[in-house]
Amino acid sequence: MQRNAYRESMLNSSLIIFVLCAAVTGCLAQTDSGAQPPPSAPASIPSEPSQANDTSDAGPSANTQSMTTPSIVGGMGSSLAFTSETERSNYLRGGLSGTVAYQDNVFSEVGNVGSDVSYTLGPFITLDLTRPRYRLDFTYSPGFTFYQRHSSLDQTSQALGLNFSLRLSPHVTFTAQDSFAKTSAFLGPLSFNGMDTLPNPLESPNLSLVAPVADTLINAANVSVSYQFELNDMVGVTGSYSILNYLNRNQVPGLFDSTSEGGGAYYNHRFQNRNYLGVNYEFQRFVTDTSLLQLGTGQLETRTNSIYGTYTLYIKPTFSLTAFAGPQYSDTFGGTLVPQTMWSPSEGGSLSWQGQETSFAASFSRRITDGGGLPGAVRANIADASVRAQFTKTLIGSASADYATNAVLDSAFLGGFEGGLNGHSLSESVSVVRTFGEHWSGSVAYLHLHQSYANISTFNVAPNQNRASISISYHFERPLGR
Repeated sequence: MQRNAYRESMLNSSLIIFVLCAAVTGCLAQTDSGAQPPPSAPASIPSEPSQANDTSDAGPSANTQSMTTPSIVGGMGSSLAFTSETERSNYLRGGLSGTVAYQDNVFSEVGNVGSDVSYTLGPFITLDLTRPRYRLDFTYSPGFTFYQRHSSLDQTSQALGLNFSLRLSPHVTFTAQDSFAKTSAFLGPLSFNGMDTLPNPLESPNLSLVAPVADTLINAANVSVSYQFELNDMVGVTGSYSILNYLNRNQVPGLFDSTSEGGGAYYNHRFQNRNYLGVNYEFQRFVTDTSLLQLGTGQLETRTNSIYGTYTLYIKPTFSLTAFAGPQYSDTFGGTLVPQTMWSPSEGGSLSWQGQETSFAASFSRRITDGGGLPGAVRANIADASVRAQFTKTLIGSASADYATNAVLDSAFLGGFEGGLNGHSLSESVSVVRTFGEHWSGSVAYLHLHQSYANISTFNVAPNQNRASISISYHFERPLGR
C-alpha cells in the first residue's frame, strides 16, 4: 500500500510540472499569436528563445546583449540533434511504432537467466512550440510489451519528457526540464534523457547501473532562473529532484530505492563574447532505502556541499566546450553507521557539436552522487560519448558508449559486503534508421552491456546482456500557428 501511494505521489508531482508549464504556454500563446515566431533555438542552448536566429561564428551572444546560460550550470544535457532538425519548429508530431527484440539474461536468478523475444507497441506524441518569449518541447509515449516465453514479464510502460524555457523579462529567464519513465526495459542515459540528448555531467542522476528486465520508475526534474544584471554578468539559482524506485523487489536482489534533491546558485562572467567563466555552489541530499538490511532507521543519507569553478567556450553557437572542477564536502549518516565526513575532489567536462548532418557529444565527471541502486551515495567516474550521422537523405546512423565506476562512500558498515560493493559497467550501442516515404521509417539496433559488481546478486549471476531489435514506425506532423 505504501509503495503504491509513493508511486502515485511521484507520478502526480511530474504531471503537475507538465500541467503548470502547459498552462503558462497556453496563456502566452494567446498573447504572442499575432507575432512571427523565430526559428527554433539550437537544442544545446534552449534557454534563450529570443536569440535562436543568431548563428554567427563569433558565439551565441556576439551580436546581442543577452547572455546564454551555460548548460553545465543550467541542468541541460548535450543535444545530438542536427541543426537542420532544430531549425524546424512549431509542429505537432505523433505516430505509432512496433518493435521486435531479442534479449538474453532477462532474469537475475541462479539457474534461471533465460532469454526471450519481446513485442512492443508504442504510440507517441510530441509538441514542439516556439514563440518570441518561450520554447516548449513535450513528449509522451506509453508502451505495451509482451514476452513470447515469459508472460509474467509482460508490462505497460510510460515515458514523458519536458523541456520548457520562458523569458520572464528581457534579463530574466526561467527553464524547467523533467524526464519520467516507468519501464522494465534497458534504460541507459540516452534512452532516459531522450534519444538525442546526453546527460548533464554535473547534475544528472546516476543511471550507470542497469538491472535485467525489472519494473523500474525513474523521475528527474530540475528548474533554474537566471538574471543578467550587467552586460557581461549573470547570476542564477537552480533546483533538482530525482527518484529511483524498483517496483518489484524480487526482481532486483541487492539493489535499493533512492531519492536525491538539491539546490544551488551560480555566477557567470562573459568575456570576448564566446567565453564564460563562473563559480557554482551546490547542495545535494541523497537518501537510500536500506530497510531490507535492517540497519536501524532503514535509511542511509549523504549530504554534500560543493563549490565548482566553471568555464564554457562557445566556438560556435552549436559547438561548445565546458569544464568544471572544485572540492566536495560530504556527510554520510543513518542506520547503525557512525557518521562519516570527508573532502574529495570533483571535476569533469563536456563537448557538444551539432552540424547539418553530423553531431557529436561527450562528457566526463568525477563526483559524489546518488548510488543508482547501490546502498548509499558513491564516488562515481562516468564517461559518455555519442555520435550521430546522416549518410544519405533517408539513412541515419548512431553509436554510443558509456563507462562508469562506482565506489560506495563507506562500505565497512555492511559487514560481509566490505570491499565488494564497488564495481564498473560498460555499454556500447549502434543503430541505423531508414525512412520510407513521408510517413514510414524502420530501424535496427544492437546493445551490449557488461556490469561487474561481485557481491550484488542482480549482476553476478548474469554480468552481460545483449539486446537486438527491429522497429517499424508510422509518423506524422502538423504545423502549429500557421
